[in-house]
Amino acid sequence: MSVIPFVLNGDDRTIVENRQEYSDEGGLDGTVIFIQNLDIAQICDTQSSNASYDLRIGDEYRDHRERGKTDLREDDQISLQPGAAVIIETAESVQFPKTRFGHIVPKVSLLQDGLSNTSSKVDPGYEGRLLITVFNLGKRTVTLKKGQKFCTLYVLGIEGKAVPYSKSGQRIFGSPKKDPFSKAKDFIEVNQTYFTIVLTIFTIILTIATTFQVLQAAQK
Repeated sequence: MSVIPFVLNGDDRTIVENRQEYSDEGGLDGTVIFIQNLDIAQICDTQSSNASYDLRIGDEYRDHRERGKTDLREDDQISLQPGAAVIIETAESVQFPKTRFGHIVPKVSLLQDGLSNTSSKVDPGYEGRLLITVFNLGKRTVTLKKGQKFCTLYVLGIEGKAVPYSKSGQRIFGSPKKDPFSKAKDFIEVNQTYFTIVLTIFTIILTIATTFQVLQAAQK
């Protein structure tokens, strides 16, 4: 397998922006990848390598502690408390031919903030948006914005006859409702050590006060 660069124009292009171009290039039996909602500025950036592409945060995510998903509006953010994990849907939707295999890895700049994601794959023939699980492994709360680049995709060429993925694209399941007490739960989880210390001190003070009262009663 060899790494396939992200080239949008010319005879050697490896990605296209619309389904018709994907079909014209052979579709499932071709060699180009269809990426809907492509970040053109990223592709045209001559100061960055085109050996990989940074995927962006899309319209939905789900906290692992919640049953429902959360919709993201234009200026919305995802707040990841220490130890938290969320499933994020990408802004991009892809369609891979049988000759291409994708690998999704953490973005280095976010690793410095304590954020990482599961190493994921994109099978030949896959069509749809991508779901990426992101973890906060650090000790402080980190926020992510809708449209922010949060993980990295690189593509490998496949030799031989690969069996294409034929299932439906992945989606986040659950009604778009948020637990109204989620912020309070987040605060308690983040400050659990603090609450434990306060409770311990309170228990000690209460024990001393009770003992003092017992001694006073015994002296009367």
